[in-house]
Amino acid sequence: MKTSKAIEKRTSSRNFLKKKVAQKLINKIISAGGGAPSAKNTQPWLFVELNDEQKTACVKELIKEANKLDFQPRSFLLATAEAINQAPVLILVFATIDDEFFHNSYILSIGAAIENCLLQATELGIQSLWNCDMLAIDKSFFKKLLNIDYDLVSGISLGYNPNVMKAHIKKPISEIFINNNVNNK
Repeated sequence: MKTSKAIEKRTSSRNFLKKKVAQKLINKIISAGGGAPSAKNTQPWLFVELNDEQKTACVKELIKEANKLDFQPRSFLLATAEAINQAPVLILVFATIDDEFFHNSYILSIGAAIENCLLQATELGIQSLWNCDMLAIDKSFFKKLLNIDYDLVSGISLGYNPNVMKAHIKKPISEIFINNNVNNK
């Protein structure tokens, strides 16, 4: 599949079958993430695949945090918790470098790595969900659960969707791009 086709087809799935994703496919997805560009080639990411017990603990913790919130944010977090619960694979992505001056550069680098993972998953016929809501969970939870003292950036849920997924309609280029180099006469 061409990159442009993967970009066009990629969508966020919130419904997953209990069908297992082969480890060799997960490894290929993570390898694509590791191939992303990064600030000063620091590769400031760590991908951690959770086992079922760890994933269940994350879902419970996310629900606990959601129940502390007002209606709308709570409903978003609860929907994410349900999607994570359904997905057979949950990968957490941590920032391995904590540097205030280059913080944004590292987070952007990690975002590029996550996008590479999502596009590779799409190419392999695997649906994904970028779980930014995982940030509602305190860092101390992950330190205890995984013995990791890094900051969580996001999660990635992977699996197969029971329905044919259609990509969302995106804004046209005319709404997202200003080209000051074009003579508009």
